[in-house]
Amino acid sequence: MIAFDAGLVAYTDRYLLARDVSEDYAATLRARVARFCEWCGADISIDSLSPELVNEWLADLEKSGMNKWTLGGYRRNLLAVWNHAYLSGDNDNAPNRLRKVKTPRLIIEAYTHEELRKLLVAAGKLKVLHADDNKASDFWQAAIHVAYSCGARRGDVLKLEWRYVTPSGRLTFVQNKTQYTNTVQLSKEALYHAGKLTTTGAVLPWPYERNWFGVCFQRLKKAAGITRGSWKWIRRSAASYADSVSPGAGARLLGHRDGRMFSRHYRDSAITDERPPEPPPLAG
Repeated sequence: MIAFDAGLVAYTDRYLLARDVSEDYAATLRARVARFCEWCGADISIDSLSPELVNEWLADLEKSGMNKWTLGGYRRNLLAVWNHAYLSGDNDNAPNRLRKVKTPRLIIEAYTHEELRKLLVAAGKLKVLHADDNKASDFWQAAIHVAYSCGARRGDVLKLEWRYVTPSGRLTFVQNKTQYTNTVQLSKEALYHAGKLTTTGAVLPWPYERNWFGVCFQRLKKAAGITRGSWKWIRRSAASYADSVSPGAGARLLGHRDGRMFSRHYRDSAITDERPPEPPPLAG
């Protein structure tokens, strides 16, 4: 017996209300569920989800040329809501026999110091003011230096508070994704530029919607003449350069309890391995 007769969009909102998730995750989940409903032609009822329907959707997304990593994310997000509905008795179709998405291993890339310096130069040339009257140039220079110092995720960077920063720049914060605390050292440059911002407590006051942050960074990247990467590459850079100085420091900087996470998803070997291993010259 189906206990909840509602459209998938409303059901997703109900699902998220019962969970303490980040704003970014909630926005992504809603957007992907909405795209599925758009593909269906309507906001279908939660009990309409079936392996046949979802498999057809996944196949169409794959045919459209969607990146396998993104496709896997779409699958996981819809499956999370569906699995909850099935366990709650709101859908009688077990979420199994779903089309598998094989994600290839990627070569991890991060911004080099040269690219980070280009971003800082471009940031210093910005002339506009933010809605809170802070200079965009001050904000973005501070954001880059702070992100590089602490290696935090974007959501965590924008939630950092001055009350947890010591005069020497030692910072302790809680990672929203894992709920682990992490302690890092902000650089003198990070403290200087962040200290120029007028704020009510946030280290990096951002007066706009979170999704606008990524749009603005892409514009900054273009102004810097950089054609690759995204904001999360700064997190990779921080960890990779830390590890190049002291093996194991990359994982510690990111607050990982398991070094394999750093190695698989954040370690840019072009940075951590200054010179790759090679056999001796072949005689003759």
